[in-house]
Amino acid sequence: MKNLILKDFLLLKGNARALPIFIICFVFMLFNNVSSISFILPFICTSLCISTFSYDDYNKWDAYAITLPNGRKKIVQSKYMFTILFLLLGTLISVSFTGGIAFFKGTLDWESLLGTMLGGFCGTIFVVSFMYPIIYKYGTEKGRIVTFAGIFIGSLLVGLIIEKLPNLQQNIPTLIHFIEQFWYLVIPVLLLAIVIISYKISEHIYMKKDF
Repeated sequence: MKNLILKDFLLLKGNARALPIFIICFVFMLFNNVSSISFILPFICTSLCISTFSYDDYNKWDAYAITLPNGRKKIVQSKYMFTILFLLLGTLISVSFTGGIAFFKGTLDWESLLGTMLGGFCGTIFVVSFMYPIIYKYGTEKGRIVTFAGIFIGSLLVGLIIEKLPNLQQNIPTLIHFIEQFWYLVIPVLLLAIVIISYKISEHIYMKKDF
């Protein structure tokens, strides 16, 4: 498991050459507007995590890895573990820069900083939890198309449901207030449930996939 996670980190080593340039641009933008772009780095990390699937496909990694003991399960487990670790790392780096620059400018707000960290991490975890089962099912390229189509159609359906159900519209503020009061319980439980469901679906798909 540890070596499989390390493999994904090593796959991204080639992208590390551009990292200093990106960090300089990131810091420059933060000095101009701290709050509005702090989410960028975690979502770039999301793209990098998804790119590891392309590297695996290009090198025909899966055909080899599934021959290992419990190879299929370990591949899916390691991909999710790597993603969570990498996204957490990206979020911490983003918040560190954001907090450091805000402190330097005298505008540091710990509550806002915590919200930024939590929002960035939860947002990226939600994105990959939605995308990974689709990628395992359709592959990286087709998976992106299916994902965008799913998000578009899903957004339309949610909008129509809210519009057609007046009672639901009235209850939304109550739900938001409840989440604001008990976010420290609701968010971790909801996030854990999303990741587990996503993982189980991905594992089920991958166990039946032919290479």
